[in-house]
Amino acid sequence: MTSTRKRGEALEEEIFRAARDILATKGIEQATFSAIAKQAKTSRTVLYRRFNSPFELLMTAKLAEVTDALGVFSDILIDTGSMRGDLLLVFNRFLQSSQILGRELMQAMTIEISKGNPVIEKQILAVKTGNLAIMNKIIENAQARGEDVLEVSDYAKLIPFELVRYEIIVNKHEITTTFLEQLIDEVVLKLLRRED
Repeated sequence: MTSTRKRGEALEEEIFRAARDILATKGIEQATFSAIAKQAKTSRTVLYRRFNSPFELLMTAKLAEVTDALGVFSDILIDTGSMRGDLLLVFNRFLQSSQILGRELMQAMTIEISKGNPVIEKQILAVKTGNLAIMNKIIENAQARGEDVLEVSDYAKLIPFELVRYEIIVNKHEITTTFLEQLIDEVVLKLLRRED
């Protein structure tokens, strides 16, 4: 009996599963096109046609895992009744997605960015655009509830996301609920709210 070659979504899912498995069990250095193709029971040519590098494949596979597990980040309903509650909701979700991506992949992302990888730069731009849209939604909701919110730059709105990434990637800290509450109470709300 001959085996049927996988195609389309079935092949993509098998490739992603193999990539995530190798990343989790052997690390990013062992996640080569050759190893992934072998485990996915496909050819390296298939991978080369779809992805520019093993890193791009890993990133795409892990982002798909985030979406499968948590949904699209920008689609989450944000209205807990307070700006603080909305921020906690968003940053807990952001933390969950970061945990799925994993520190090793996030650290490798910084290397890819420094290389000027255009695919990764495009993905990062999309992530930051989504982060900004979410912060704008939180601010709009707060203003609609009558909370006194300051006008701040897009850069300032992205600071909390960048701080969390920095803590995970550079400082190698485990992000806790306590950290997120301190970030929101001592940084973000002071940045966004007018003090009485």
